[in-house]
Amino acid sequence: MRVRQARVTGKNERIALIVDDDGLPIDRLNFFVMEELRGYADSTITLRAGVIIHIEKWATSRGISLEEEMATTCLSKDGLFNSLISHLHKKSTPKLADNIFQLNTEQVAVDYFNLRLAVCETYFEYLNNKFLSRIRLDNPSVRNNKILFEKLLKRLNKRKISGQHVSTNNGLTELQQASIFQALYVKGFLNWNEPTRIRNKLIILMLYETGIRKGELLSLIIENCHTKVDKPYISIKQNIRYSDPRKIIPVIKTLERVIPISKRLAELIDEYKIIRSKDEEAKKQPPFLFLSSKAPFLPLSISSFNNIFETIKKAIPDITKLSSHTLRHTRFENLDRYMFRHKYDDALKAKLKNSLGGWSRNSRTSENYEKLATEEQVFSVITGIQDEIDGDMYK
Repeated sequence: MRVRQARVTGKNERIALIVDDDGLPIDRLNFFVMEELRGYADSTITLRAGVIIHIEKWATSRGISLEEEMATTCLSKDGLFNSLISHLHKKSTPKLADNIFQLNTEQVAVDYFNLRLAVCETYFEYLNNKFLSRIRLDNPSVRNNKILFEKLLKRLNKRKISGQHVSTNNGLTELQQASIFQALYVKGFLNWNEPTRIRNKLIILMLYETGIRKGELLSLIIENCHTKVDKPYISIKQNIRYSDPRKIIPVIKTLERVIPISKRLAELIDEYKIIRSKDEEAKKQPPFLFLSSKAPFLPLSISSFNNIFETIKKAIPDITKLSSHTLRHTRFENLDRYMFRHKYDDALKAKLKNSLGGWSRNSRTSENYEKLATEEQVFSVITGIQDEIDGDMYK
């Protein structure tokens, strides 16, 4: 079994399918993927579909059907539960060679193990609901099954490991930001021709100034760039009008929203639009803002987009980590620095950050994007306290 990407007919969307060794879709697993996982980011769906494959391979090795288990004893017999937990810890399935199992003792990281447990809960609940949907609720077996299934969920929850890995993703320091700006504005420094330099400069500045995601930027349509108004802005929304010819289609998984942009960025968009439309082949492309710089000027691919960051990293030794996600962190850290200096209250901070980030009203996701700024603020506060203490001591 493996995960394969497939395009949805008539839509600019790709979905993950679980297929067998012959490449044929496994319907019973794909119904779960479509019903329970659709709506997540593509990478998340692929990751979780991989976990389903890992679980199903374990069931095959034990000669059981998980659908039957969730309709009957819920892994309560013959040490099945402990066997499953052991399997979830392992990076891969033991292989048989020369009639001897070659055990792989290497275990997955804590976060990934906890994710596997969470996928188990979702998958098992899906299978259990399938059983309940086809049986009368007054059937005597329902009550016993409910007891066993609730016990299974509790056992899975108890196996979760605390002390998960804390993300160390940070934005760029102010010195690193200055280095990138200098590299983008100096002609020839990054070995890009002039049209490519302007396009890439626009890409970096748009990510830096707005904090939008990679999929949002690559899906951006020209008509959604409002540059000729008093307060320029871009609109982030799903593309449902234009066919996307890319093999891997960028997707937008967040809330539709309006993001204000500076007049400097609006002028750069207008400058690039002129360059973008010079070639007749480019004019024939769907109106995505960013196109490849080579004929036939297709919409910019994800791989070409990623290569922009690799070029910058090679040219600036001080920058070892750089991606659209890095610039998104940088955007929210800069925003937090500004709000800290100007003493915004917490409610207004949350409201503005969630609006810009495309998160729900009560989300606290922005806290994951402010680690470096928070560290600076903690240092500033501690230094200020120590200065006051030292001042009092020498009065």
